[in-house]
Amino acid sequence: MKPAMKLILFVGADPAELPQCKRQLECSGFSVLTAADGQDGLELFTTQDPAAVVVDETDVRAKADDFTEAIKHLNPRKPVVIVSDSAAVTEKVRGLADALVLKVQAQLLAEKVDSLIRIRNHSHPQLDGKYVVFSNSSRHYLDCSDGVCELLGYTRMELTSMTIDQASYRPQRTSGLFEQYVQNGKLEGQYILRHKSGKPIFIQYRSEIFPDGCMAAVWQPVEDWKQLYQSAMLEFDRSKLRDRVETAQHAVEHRMRELGEATATTPEYQQLRDALSGLRVLARDIPQA
Repeated sequence: MKPAMKLILFVGADPAELPQCKRQLECSGFSVLTAADGQDGLELFTTQDPAAVVVDETDVRAKADDFTEAIKHLNPRKPVVIVSDSAAVTEKVRGLADALVLKVQAQLLAEKVDSLIRIRNHSHPQLDGKYVVFSNSSRHYLDCSDGVCELLGYTRMELTSMTIDQASYRPQRTSGLFEQYVQNGKLEGQYILRHKSGKPIFIQYRSEIFPDGCMAAVWQPVEDWKQLYQSAMLEFDRSKLRDRVETAQHAVEHRMRELGEATATTPEYQQLRDALSGLRVLARDIPQA
């Protein structure tokens, strides 16, 4: 027996463009309902319960701001994907919708919709936590928890348009670590993310590839530089030592910059200096790759 086709609601599409969009979704295994405007869309949403909603933001009849807000009020977990000519959508849409697909990249629409539906309709006990992210094999973010948005300063729509590299403080390290993750099926350690403002955010992470193909990670922010320093000094696994030392060095140097030279005689600043010296000695003992 063939699995039931997932129902998609497409709202506000330009009649001239709708056949192409509809064909793309139907060829990807979706059944598509269409609504000319937000009012008709809400009626179909409440009566038909689609798996996801696609909104043509450039068609004023859709009133994307109010319509997206209404959908999220009825069901915050329901995926809403915006289709637009431009990335310059309104602040309200950017804060409420789950993903954005530009019309010049319309071929990505079905993949975005499908990934959000799959992620929102299953769970793994290992992913309990405030900071959870989902990605694909191309290192693009597919979805994330509200906590991740708060931690990085991006909306969910912004994050689902980014790669892991773009949210990394040291993007040159991302490819190698991701390859280890794919090869081993799981990976954990420490990492430095980049906040939207540019500041570093230190985390511990635990990532896994599940039997159903789901690629996800749980983060835990590390706010105390001492924790990162101690974990580096106590690391006996030589394969993890370099990354732990570099992460701890960044945290110590970042904290020193926060305190400033005016506090150079305070106990914490002295501790930071000692920690940095110890990490540099430890770094010299790490075999070169």
